[in-house]
Amino acid sequence: MEAWDRARSRDGRDVTWGFVLGLDTDRLTLPAQDDRLLRVESVLCCSGGVKQRACYTLEKFDATGFSASYARFHGMFRVTGAKHFWSFCPDANRASGFFGHVPRLEVHFQAGNGDCDSHSSSGRLEVEEEVGTAEWNSELPSTILAPLTWVPENDFGDKPFESGVFEGSIAFIRRGGSCGFAEKVLAAQAAGALGCIIYRDDSECVSCMSRTFRGQEHSRPDIPAIIVDAEVSRRLKSAVAEDIRVRIVLDRSREVMRQLSPEFKTFQTCAAQGEPIHLAVLVEERVRD
Repeated sequence: MEAWDRARSRDGRDVTWGFVLGLDTDRLTLPAQDDRLLRVESVLCCSGGVKQRACYTLEKFDATGFSASYARFHGMFRVTGAKHFWSFCPDANRASGFFGHVPRLEVHFQAGNGDCDSHSSSGRLEVEEEVGTAEWNSELPSTILAPLTWVPENDFGDKPFESGVFEGSIAFIRRGGSCGFAEKVLAAQAAGALGCIIYRDDSECVSCMSRTFRGQEHSRPDIPAIIVDAEVSRRLKSAVAEDIRVRIVLDRSREVMRQLSPEFKTFQTCAAQGEPIHLAVLVEERVRD
């Protein structure tokens, strides 16, 4: 593991604007092939119920045009996408805070719905730690509370939706298929959606959805979108027929942006007291599609 500063130059001065806590991927000096990716996933656990996940995507690095200090990494696997255990910057002490907001999902269950468990209060559930954002959310407002609409016959959103099918509602679309995140959200937007929730059934971490898919950059959607993990996806999918209502919240308040997560505070306490910190790491090689 490693903690390091995230610095940038401002007016000729080097300014440290935060740091991240994650795996030291520079130690993975492995030769890379053009058609292969390396996925590194890690889980950190300690007492107090802390369970944080870090995910890294590595591909072949071309050092052409970089300073001489990068030459030793030429042709090696280097990180192109990362979700660290924790990320901090002055105005955003959450991983998603680097995008200028903290995303959150509010779920309001119908009275008597069986999915209203101990995690919800009076039929209301708030999800934050398991929510990823989208790069186009930076200047978009939160949505209103609206119905969640799912179209199973076009689960991946890789075909045009019927006109108006999402009118006045939040679209619920599955990750994957033959299209990228922005394409799915643009399809939902064209069908009247107020926002879009991308659900998934895999274990891969996604902290931010981009507009680029298979080398092509798509238009910027005008509606907010978030992506939720497999467990939240399961709960939403099981309740979508029960007339649940949801709201995508993009919180930009200074109080929230500076707030440390309870998990990190617990981790700090465990580390300071010398309690065991458990770490599991999975490394796998993948062939590009």
